[in-house]
Amino acid sequence: MKKKKAILMLLVAALLSPVLWAKGGNDVKLKVELDRATLHANQNEKVILKVTLDAPLADKLKRRAVNICLVIDKSGSMSGTKIEDAKKAAISVLKRLHPTDLFSLVVYDGTIQTLVPAQHPKNTEAITKAINSITASGGTALFGGVSQGAAEIRKNNNKKYLNRVFLLSDGQANIGPSSPEDLQRLGIALSKENIVVTTIGLGTGYNEDLMTKLAVATDSLTYFVENSNDLPRIFNKELGDVLSIVSNSVKIKIDVIDGVKIVRTIGRQGRINGNTVEFDIKHLYSGQELFTLIELEVPPTEEKSTRNLANISLSYENLLTEKKQTNKTNITANFSKKEAIVVASANKKVQASCAQFNNALVLNQTIVLLDQGKQQEALKNIDNNIIILQQQQKKYGNKLLEKDITNLKKRKKSISSKKYN
Repeated sequence: MKKKKAILMLLVAALLSPVLWAKGGNDVKLKVELDRATLHANQNEKVILKVTLDAPLADKLKRRAVNICLVIDKSGSMSGTKIEDAKKAAISVLKRLHPTDLFSLVVYDGTIQTLVPAQHPKNTEAITKAINSITASGGTALFGGVSQGAAEIRKNNNKKYLNRVFLLSDGQANIGPSSPEDLQRLGIALSKENIVVTTIGLGTGYNEDLMTKLAVATDSLTYFVENSNDLPRIFNKELGDVLSIVSNSVKIKIDVIDGVKIVRTIGRQGRINGNTVEFDIKHLYSGQELFTLIELEVPPTEEKSTRNLANISLSYENLLTEKKQTNKTNITANFSKKEAIVVASANKKVQASCAQFNNALVLNQTIVLLDQGKQQEALKNIDNNIIILQQQQKKYGNKLLEKDITNLKKRKKSISSKKYN
């Protein structure tokens, strides 16, 4: 079973309740809101805080130069149309780069070869000839290929460039370090050097866990590509994202106050330290809206009062103005003894966002259970979440949850019709 998990770089999208847009800065907007604007008075309450970042649209003519390395699997299983489509994808990337950008190409089978050392893509004819010379044979030294790609990036690892490695593989790593944990550790180390690795798995035979852990460790994406003729499209889609980066080194800091506690983060992992939780994001893209969710516990509060729950700050490097910028805001909640007032204050879009992330967690848990041959437990796991969503939908009249409920039911039906070992 190919899982086709989409790894999202989770951080910050937008909506209502106490909807506050922080002023200041001419670029990234900071927005905070709760899943309910009014909480039950005189009792402990749990509430979801949604923090949203809205990046500005950038002028396509003005962007930071990129430092791109393509790391391409040329093992025996890549022979035929796969390697030909991979070469087309590499050439399509080359054609979109500016003379101020940097391009390098590493290929690997049982050995690793730097086919195009890091250079400005001025002599495109020679680089294209090198790309077209690639032939498929041998094993899969994936770890070594990524390490060599990172070495090419390091030659010019400075603030002038945005670094990105594109890794393509259709198989299992079988030479050198080859476990998902090995690649995760490599990804963590590369992330500290501001080297981001996007992974592209081709066909159904590649090690998805390995590719996923490497990408996530560098705060990037992993793609599943069933047919190799889709490779040029995927490469260009990801390159388009890299070329549209408008903010670097993004940090969100949330300080809860006055007895409020941080219960957990939902979706993106944050660093919780006492009354503070922090999120680091490598980049924001032009026009991108990203969000993160945090569950808070609020102590008993008197009716008809307003309580400040948290102070939220945003800092980032603005690539459009070449300046470091900050935004700050806070979030408050009202309190009432009347159930109708609490229910009426619900922010249905925030509830839907939370449901989507919880569903993703449920489906990941389901995949693990199916991999262990525990089909009935997997089905029960889905059933429990369907019940929770149905109860929430009924209480708040939230039609936005219907899509999530329907998707879970479809998953359940699909799993019920098969047998897993």
